[in-house]
Amino acid sequence: MIIYLQVLELAGSDTASHRAALEALHKLHHEQGDWASLVSVLEQRIALTDDENAEALIGFYGDLGSAQLEELGEPGLGADAFAEVLRRDPTNSRARQAVESLLDDAEFGLRSCAILEPIYEVEK
Repeated sequence: MIIYLQVLELAGSDTASHRAALEALHKLHHEQGDWASLVSVLEQRIALTDDENAEALIGFYGDLGSAQLEELGEPGLGADAFAEVLRRDPTNSRARQAVESLLDDAEFGLRSCAILEPIYEVEK
């Protein structure tokens, strides 16, 4: 976490430098398996990304969902991130499979149904 804060401090408030630092930290934390720090970086990247840049947001939310669901054991947060992916791209197979993996979960099954129902309705 110290590296993370130092890099962002060095990047300053210049948006281009800050975005570049976040991109580098995204790669670093993923490669090192520092999932909690990766989640923090992804949340910042999402906050700095315009809605018009749907492809980038889908990637960030997908990575966020994977980190939360698969690596940190936070299925609720992972489902929320994947729901955002599916809201932006209902055909995203990665997000759909992740949410479908929670259908049989006693705690998160209903939430998964609510996320997937609009997609299934369109496919009828």
